[in-house]
Amino acid sequence: MISNLWSRTPTVFADTLSEYWGSNQPRRKRLVILGSGWGATAMLRNLDRNAFEVVIVSPTNNFFYTPLLPSACVGTVEDRSLVEPIRRIASGVRAKYVYGTAEDVDLDKRQVVVKSIDNTDVLVDYDMLVVAVGSDSNTFGLKGVAEHCHFLKTVQDARAIRKQIIHNFEIASLPTTPADERKRLLTFVVCGGGPTGTEVAGEFWDFWTEDLIQYYPELKKDVSVHLIQSGDHILSSFDASIGEYTERKFQRSGIDVIKNSRVNSVEEGRIGYLLTHPDKSKTQEYLPFGFCLWSTGIAMRPITLKLQAKIAEQQHTRTLLTSSGLQIKGAPPGVYAIGDCATIENPKLLDRLTSMFAEADTNRDGGLSLQEFEQWATQLRAKQPLAAQHLRFIATEFERLDANGDKKLSVDEFKQLLGEVDKQLKSLPATAQVASQQGRYLAKKLSCLPPNPTSDDLVQLESARPGFDYKHLGSLAYIGGDAAVADFGSGRSMSGVVAAWLWRGAHLGEQVGFRTRMMLAADWFKHKVFGRDISDL
Repeated sequence: MISNLWSRTPTVFADTLSEYWGSNQPRRKRLVILGSGWGATAMLRNLDRNAFEVVIVSPTNNFFYTPLLPSACVGTVEDRSLVEPIRRIASGVRAKYVYGTAEDVDLDKRQVVVKSIDNTDVLVDYDMLVVAVGSDSNTFGLKGVAEHCHFLKTVQDARAIRKQIIHNFEIASLPTTPADERKRLLTFVVCGGGPTGTEVAGEFWDFWTEDLIQYYPELKKDVSVHLIQSGDHILSSFDASIGEYTERKFQRSGIDVIKNSRVNSVEEGRIGYLLTHPDKSKTQEYLPFGFCLWSTGIAMRPITLKLQAKIAEQQHTRTLLTSSGLQIKGAPPGVYAIGDCATIENPKLLDRLTSMFAEADTNRDGGLSLQEFEQWATQLRAKQPLAAQHLRFIATEFERLDANGDKKLSVDEFKQLLGEVDKQLKSLPATAQVASQQGRYLAKKLSCLPPNPTSDDLVQLESARPGFDYKHLGSLAYIGGDAAVADFGSGRSMSGVVAAWLWRGAHLGEQVGFRTRMMLAADWFKHKVFGRDISDL
């Protein structure tokens, strides 16, 4: 309980942190960052090193390159090649690191309760707080998922998956293993047809056909991979043609894609799902498995749930709601959230039709000229960048909406535009790309503050700086067989071997350090020359 948490007597070193860490300089305003993932790392790499006293709180003392987790769980790359110590990254801004889990936040006292690695409680004061704790896997309350399925969120998950795969093959290869048990052990199920689930299926099939089959040839007829997807296509966040291409590729490879199926039961060694047929009829199906990966969405971590409960304005069921400037809605100035744990609020434009039209109609003639329309779009871009993304070609939009050709937009024509934009507004995906861009944006924004900023400075910063404007740089996914798919938006896509080289190049370029970049390249080279390691270490 929260009350019990605050009633415990912690070791309070919040006021003496600078002394403890050997600082002999005047105390600067303290920026506390919760988490060590994509958002937090991007902030550390972009902050002004002299602006704040930066403190990082995380139960993980490293940054792990999560997009290559599917490769790590079968040994295509080694997990240590994707790890960068958080202290090394933090040294760039002289940040300090607290090895522990943030358990609660007192927004009034501006303090974080941290359960350190040695199981003691410490209080850390903050002047500014950034919540970048990521998310947990969403089980949707389905009984048996946590007990019998694997997740893929951490390096420990990747290691456990790799060990389980090898274990299953070794047990299945024993002469004492019955035929039906052998087939169950070698049935690998992936729940969720998003990028992670699709990449795991492709990577596993590569592991089997390129490496394991050489050492377990007698098991060839027993190995199967099944991908269960609730929708009618996998990779639904990509262009539809990419999902169709991937399904055809999987079909040729022998990966069974089970679409329009919602998992409704998980028990030891067996998964059940409700299959919807083309004629809309439904049947209950069951599939024995030796390994099951659950990759079907995200859920809030305990610290995020506690923060949400403290703030009346937080009604979002999945994440913390923030302004376009990434300030947590309803929280005091200087409290932000980025990455998977946050969602930017997108107020409906139609709800403000009258006031927006009045503000845009500067000459009060009852219509919007092209110049007035352009000014309004510029103001919208600063306040709601995600909405303004749908107004890229101002003159073209104006001409299209001006139905009667009078060179002015009426209230009804303006209303049509707002309705179209509202329909296109969606929450940003929970991806590394979004979190990284948010971290960079927030770091540069906070670096604009004057020395030792006050609460008034933080309030003014929100109105003075434009909101976060996400730039989608494309989506990539490896699908096995030395092939990948790429979606660049606006109907532009790529697939096959060329896309696989682009996928590798993108991941090499996104490494946070030269060391991991070289280690990753070496892993790919070793994999191609020597194959993957099949030991269970």
